[in-house]
Order: sequence, then structure tokens, then C-alpha cells
Amino acid sequence: MIRSVPESLRELVQRKARFFVGASLAALGLRLFLVAYFSAVVDDSRFYADIAQNWLQHGVYGITNSGVITPTLARLPGYPAFLAMVFKLFGVGNFRAVLLVQVLFDLATCFLIANLARRLFSGRSAQVAFLLAALCPFLANYAAAALTETLEIFFTVLALDLAFRGLGVGETASPTIFRRPLGARLVWVLCGLSVGGAILLRPDGGILLAAIGGYLLWLLVHCLRTGRGEGAERFSPRSIIWAGVLVALGAIEIGRA
Repeated sequence: MIRSVPESLRELVQRKARFFVGASLAALGLRLFLVAYFSAVVDDSRFYADIAQNWLQHGVYGITNSGVITPTLARLPGYPAFLAMVFKLFGVGNFRAVLLVQVLFDLATCFLIANLARRLFSGRSAQVAFLLAALCPFLANYAAAALTETLEIFFTVLALDLAFRGLGVGETASPTIFRRPLGARLVWVLCGLSVGGAILLRPDGGILLAAIGGYLLWLLVHCLRTGRGEGAERFSPRSIIWAGVLVALGAIEIGRA
């Protein structure tokens, strides 16, 4: 049975401001240290950057081969699009700016991980999860590499957090978000867009769509089999079908865009 968590993440951060400020500064310091001394701009990074530059300057999604721009399908467009936006703002080939923006995404991921722990367990668990994510050297190291991992992790955790919100896990009010159709549908659309973002970065992002869709299918079957028993008031077949459709449409639509 899904239980209600009495405190939102914002309230938890406000109540434990000293802890979150300190942990955030430690997380930021670790990531900036890695960017300054152990940044990784590898051949794959330059391949992505070449696509981004050609896309930005010539409108061609392609690579430069002997001075000729050749269209390519060798990489998914998510990370080249991210690089193109950063290059547009801070200059073409500015990998330092890319890594610093990734640091911000990584810090946001730490808060999303904390919110997942809060939804599933408690505010205390959220603090522990935040500290572990903030000081995890493997997660921090990704931010210092001009590759897809940081953004992929961000969109994965964001999609899961939105899915949990759509299911009412850890909501401060006892009625779930399914009871507010407009708000529920927006959450599931955003969940689908986040899944689509993960898919555009790496093909294995499709596993995330299968996981969320598979759980919604299981929930639908369970709801149909149990009739109006426990959970029927909370999850109607119609609302579950709407959730699955909106997630799929969101994921497909961002891919088309």
C-alpha cells in the first residue's frame, strides 16, 4: 500500500538547510576539482562536437571528412544538441563550459535521487541518499567527461521521480495525483519527455520506457483482476491507460522533434 510522506523535499531542504548547503558545497567542490585536474575530452567527445558544430553552423547533422561535411547516423542527436546549445552560448569548442554545465546537471541529479529516497522511505533516507550521491566519485567523474553519461543519468532519475509522483508515491496529500486529471496528465507527459530525452542520448534509454510501461501494464492487470478492492479507488484502469499513453506519446514526440 502506498503511504503518504508528510514532508516534501523543499520542506526537508529548508528544515535541514545547513546539511544540504554543506553537502552541496562538498559535491560542487569535488566536481570542480575533477573538471580542473581530471577532465576528459576524448575522441568520442570530439566526434560529438564535430556533429554539433556542423549542425550549428551549417544546418547539417554530419561529420567532417577530408573537409567535406557528410550526413551521419553514427550518433543519437541528444548529446550533439546539448553541445550545440552550449557552443551557441559560450563559443564553439568550449568544452570547459560543457563540463561546468554538466556539473549543474549532476548536482540536480543528487537532489532528484534524494527525492526518490524521500518518496520511498523517509526524510532521513533522503539525506543519506543525497550525501552518497554528492560524494560518489564515479558519479562525479562523469561530470568531468564530455560524454553522455551525466545527462543520461539525470533524465533517467527525473523520469523515475515523475513516475513516482504520478503514482502518488510520497505525495504529501493522501489522495494521489490520479485524482487531479490535468495535473496527472502533465506529470505523465513530462515523464514521457524525460524518457525521450534519455533515449535521444543513449539507445539503452529504451529500457527505461520498457520498465515504466511494464509496471503500468502490471498495475493495469492487477487492477482489472482485483476489481474494486484495495487500490481501485486510487488507480482506475482508465487512469492507468492514460498514464501509459501519455508516457509513450511524450517519449515519441520528443524523438520526432
